[in-house]
Amino acid sequence: MKKILSGLFFRLIKGFEIWVLLALLVISSLYIFNLRIDYDQDLMPEAEYSASKEVSAYDMYRCYTETLPDEVYDKLRQDMSFSSDITCLFSYLNGIHLVPGILILVFIPLFFGRLYSDGTIKNLIACGHSKGRIYLASLIMSFLIDILMLILSICIFAAVCIFYSWYPPVYLPVVIFMLFIELSVLFTVSSVGICVLFASQKKVLSLIAGFVVAVLMFIPVSSFAIMYIASNEQKYDDQSEAFEEYHMIIQEKGANALEERFDILDFNIIMSHDGKDLDFTVKYKIPPVLKTVLLFIIYSDPLMIAHFESDFDIWINPYLMARDGLMTINVMCDVCWILLSSTIGLSVFKKREIS
Repeated sequence: MKKILSGLFFRLIKGFEIWVLLALLVISSLYIFNLRIDYDQDLMPEAEYSASKEVSAYDMYRCYTETLPDEVYDKLRQDMSFSSDITCLFSYLNGIHLVPGILILVFIPLFFGRLYSDGTIKNLIACGHSKGRIYLASLIMSFLIDILMLILSICIFAAVCIFYSWYPPVYLPVVIFMLFIELSVLFTVSSVGICVLFASQKKVLSLIAGFVVAVLMFIPVSSFAIMYIASNEQKYDDQSEAFEEYHMIIQEKGANALEERFDILDFNIIMSHDGKDLDFTVKYKIPPVLKTVLLFIIYSDPLMIAHFESDFDIWINPYLMARDGLMTINVMCDVCWILLSSTIGLSVFKKREIS
């Protein structure tokens, strides 16, 4: 395995593909980040916060999700700029995989496809290396390239933020979790690309599969299921006792008296006060079997968190997603897709003769 990886690394730095890949990544990322931040400048507050600069990022992220100390909440309420900052930040983080993902889908057939065209795979097998080691070494190499591209993308994004003097609050546990999801998405994309290339031994088929995967990055399949659930089950019942109690709490104690939690099985945000749930949504309009299918579609989407932004009916706080398991589900889903595609690709590759 180590010798195969060394050989692939040598081919990588000697070839033109990796340098073209990195150049395209830098140019594309600079253009996209610069364009988006320039467009969103009106939504972004000044770099200096008047009231919230003394409040920790942890408190900013969990505001309106968990009850804060009164003095902290009062400071944040005087300056709500942090809210739009967090929204914009995670909008960018949700899409940081797009450019690297598209580039790796083109890179895989070009770089790893040459292993077939120049007879390298035949030579490796003749030298006693198993097909399993060749496949896994190629997969690991693609993962290493994914890591490199993600790190470079983060550095470019940080540089653009500094250029525009935009310093959003960063709560590392949530931000790092989000970036880990972006990396798992890239791993999933790479594993599918390697799977198709090694199973078919055709560059063209790998490019076609890459095009299909790239299109699916922009089609929010899970959001369609979310919107269906929201339109049928998540309308407020303003005549219920729970809603009346909620309204009374808002008037007497304010929004800081309420807390939120996300119900994974019901796909619903539930508010509570002093440990008592205040669920005033209309329910039970969707048949249980259909609800199960819709939840499966949502939770099996490898880009679930990224596709949430496409859903205008529900805004889920990033802190809530990290705390209550949605981000964990996304990572586990990506791991399942990686294992599935790798198992299929490796099984077919082992059985096929090298052409």
